[in-house]
Amino acid sequence: MRRALIIAALLFTAAGVQAKDSAGETIELPAKERPVQVTLFRAPGTAPRASVLMLHGAGGFERQIVDYSRYAAAVANGGFDTYLVYYRSDDDMKRLASGENVFEARIGD
Repeated sequence: MRRALIIAALLFTAAGVQAKDSAGETIELPAKERPVQVTLFRAPGTAPRASVLMLHGAGGFERQIVDYSRYAAAVANGGFDTYLVYYRSDDDMKRLASGENVFEARIGD
């Protein structure tokens, strides 16, 4: 029994380290308006599996990228390929930082 508990604790600790330290893989996907960057956190193994898309709020991922990456890695370790989708362009982020409402500008009046 004690040996099983030690093995379980080691596996739990190893999974936590893997999730915390995972950096993901940056990919650029083609899209009509412009390429969209994503960071892919692959689930272990090669079997087909579902995917999770994580979308940021108005401020983007950058302010909390460490947390988002940790969450994405944990979801991936749970068996789902996980994508952080950077749907705002660098220009959008600069305009947001200057106080412009990018959403209103994009959809018009």
